[in-house]
Amino acid sequence: MLSYPTVARRLAGYCLLASLALFALPLYAAEPTAGGTEDLPDMDVTVQRVRQAKEDVAVPVTIIMPADLPAATGTSVADALRTVPGFDRRPAGSDGAIEGFSLRGAKAEQVLVLIDGRRVGTAQGGGVNLGDLPMADVERIEVLRGGASALYGSDPIGGVINIITKRGGKGLSATLRGGSFGSVGSQLQAGGTKGRATWHWDAEYYNQDGGFTYKTTTGTWASRDNNHMLRRNLSGKASYDLGQGGVLEAGTELYRATRGVPGLVAFPSPRAFQVDERHGAWLNHKIDLAAGTHLATSLNWLDSNRDYDDRFAFFPAVSHHDNRQLSGEMLATFDVAGGRQAVFGIDWRRDEINSSNDGRRHRITGGVFGQYELGLGSFTVTPSARVDWQTGQKPIFTPRVGATWRAAPNLTLRAGGNRSFRAPSFDDLYWPADSYAVGNPNLVPERAVEWNVGLGWQPWQGATLDLDYYNRDAAQLITWQPVGGGKWSPTNVGRVRFQGVETSMSTPLPGLSRWSLNGSYAYLKATTHSGSAAETGRQLIGRPFHQGSATLSYRASRFDAGLTLTAVGDRYTTAANTQRLASYATLDLTARWKCGARDELTFELRNLTNATYQAVEGYPLPGFEYRVAATRSF
Repeated sequence: MLSYPTVARRLAGYCLLASLALFALPLYAAEPTAGGTEDLPDMDVTVQRVRQAKEDVAVPVTIIMPADLPAATGTSVADALRTVPGFDRRPAGSDGAIEGFSLRGAKAEQVLVLIDGRRVGTAQGGGVNLGDLPMADVERIEVLRGGASALYGSDPIGGVINIITKRGGKGLSATLRGGSFGSVGSQLQAGGTKGRATWHWDAEYYNQDGGFTYKTTTGTWASRDNNHMLRRNLSGKASYDLGQGGVLEAGTELYRATRGVPGLVAFPSPRAFQVDERHGAWLNHKIDLAAGTHLATSLNWLDSNRDYDDRFAFFPAVSHHDNRQLSGEMLATFDVAGGRQAVFGIDWRRDEINSSNDGRRHRITGGVFGQYELGLGSFTVTPSARVDWQTGQKPIFTPRVGATWRAAPNLTLRAGGNRSFRAPSFDDLYWPADSYAVGNPNLVPERAVEWNVGLGWQPWQGATLDLDYYNRDAAQLITWQPVGGGKWSPTNVGRVRFQGVETSMSTPLPGLSRWSLNGSYAYLKATTHSGSAAETGRQLIGRPFHQGSATLSYRASRFDAGLTLTAVGDRYTTAANTQRLASYATLDLTARWKCGARDELTFELRNLTNATYQAVEGYPLPGFEYRVAATRSF
């Protein structure tokens, strides 16, 4: 019998070979014919598993299109998401630094991040660094706010972020960029169509020194060193229309980043560095089996490595972690009465780790799920449910139901409820017993129950307004606590109630056809119901009560610009709410000039007011920054 590593290597090889074969097809494919590439079904996987009009979605969804953003130079996914209601960025330094986030108060590990429908995070834990994902190759981002385990299984307690990348294209484009902290980068993109074949590839190089000065709490100036970063990335995808045999698509990615890890201001690590590598390959097939019946299958392989080295510290630390993931999915979509859709799917995933901390571990997860859209005149009711089986855990059933009502042509009301969960990470389960901590193999999944009510309104032409209220009760949250002998260990004791209001709006300015205004605001009350008497009833650490943003944009045929104000309220740094990080506001200016048929220049001025602030305690952020870029299309 073949071992798992052997099977994984062979399947990865098959995916890679298929990808290379598809990249070669445009060189030999026939000229376009009827039913060719222009009629190909879209291979993108939407965050709701099926394509729906935004007005028919019973949960709040934000769609971000790069064309709708103010021009920026090398903007990351985290930058693009800052206007999403309830999305809280937590950068720990200049560009390329490790960056966390939360969505509706849920930490990064409790938010599922997908790229083209494929998981990016690992079972080891820690979430996904959205600040390290560039926007240059992104077609759009879909952000579902609220629990989604009924469709995706483990992790989406706070929501789902699906990053959909570009496909196809015309010709070649090259970008050179530079800016503050000695940053310099380049990017090449190419794509095309020939006959039934479509292809696209992207290559990126980015390097920066990263060091900056900042003002301390005592008013003196200090230097923040060891912020350097070098990132290289190569990805590609191709598809081929097989006619009645459907559409076959394959892709691969090679990614490597080396960055300094400066540590806390109070406990700096001036020589520590971290190396992250991500290698993946995938193969998709989509076919119409009969009228109104569609079948999509996928096979994905991902290998994520992380090395940390601080061997010259007072307490030396060197670690290596190799995470591997092999997964497959089969999704059937059926057209039902009233132009609605039903979905049935099964998926399987094997996560494996070979770690200097957690040892060699693996687990298998399998799930069966379904969803049905029921149309009742101007009402749409969408029930969905899923059952997950995972190594070492009992089966988990997660239902969800949502409803929308088209109260008027320009007004939609929505409501829904769901259950969601997150499985314990490998670090939580298997952290080795040392002088300070030990894992807990008896942990059970975190669970949450949530309900949401909201509306979407188009008050006048070109204007939109969304308003939502939600309540989420999370229990069995994994919290590291002292267990005696000076050690800490994770236990399922945390209970928090999240209550929030989110709103977003977009409108053209009256009488000013080239000007528009976009804004968002979120209020979050995250009340703890566990811990000591001094901690119970307090706001959860690191969650601001208030945050918001506003962008004033100008667009002309050859020039566009945007001015964005971002404001974040106080956040507590102790469970008893006795200490806090101060609120802050930043102002950014971006602009783009199309200086010819093939050339464009962009620039970005960040933190125009040179504000001094921290998003994470102990990690100062830079003041004023600038970015410039030049792009030529061939």
